[in-house]
Amino acid sequence: MEPLDTAPLLGLHGAGAFGRECLPLARCAAKSHPATGAQIVFVEEEPHAERVANVPVWSHRRFLDHAGLRYFSIAIADSRTRARLADRCIASGASPLSLVSERALQYADASIGAGIVQCPFSTVSSEARIGRFVHLNFGVYVAHDCVIGDFVTLAPAAQCLGRVHIGEHTFVGAGAVIHQGTREQPRRIGANAIIGMGAIVLEDVPDGITVVGNPARPI
Repeated sequence: MEPLDTAPLLGLHGAGAFGRECLPLARCAAKSHPATGAQIVFVEEEPHAERVANVPVWSHRRFLDHAGLRYFSIAIADSRTRARLADRCIASGASPLSLVSERALQYADASIGAGIVQCPFSTVSSEARIGRFVHLNFGVYVAHDCVIGDFVTLAPAAQCLGRVHIGEHTFVGAGAVIHQGTREQPRRIGANAIIGMGAIVLEDVPDGITVVGNPARPI
């Protein structure tokens, strides 16, 4: 059933693979505060189907122009696209809504930014700080005192082992392990960096650098 023109909406941006993986999280969020009773629609720039997983697919313009209350989450891997869509949605009056699995763990003293996606079996540990619109995929571990910047993506089973600081828009590949830093000298991963799949990071990584391997080295 198509939502009414004035019905509260939860727009899940991105109807691809990760969007479909996030759909159960969106359904849980739509049943709880603040989006109680919101109907879910997928949102895409140029919809290629009317429905995906039996959920209506709307264009960005239709979502932005909707007259009812609007909440949004972004299940798109590209961090620059996430940032652009977040700005557009907020400017239009829509409110960001985090999607957090009931099987994910957040310590009470952790700080969590708006609009995150936290998948099942992921952990945010003691006094960690997570930025806005971060993706914490299946099995991710963010240990104590880590600081994760805005629009970062941690792919499945990525691990930050304590006092790791990651700059905005960085991508950490599946199964990568970032060795812990110290209180005096946190392990620093720069903005716009890429940590390759399965990499073992033992040293700091500058802004914009891609590292791969064990131990991780720039390419």
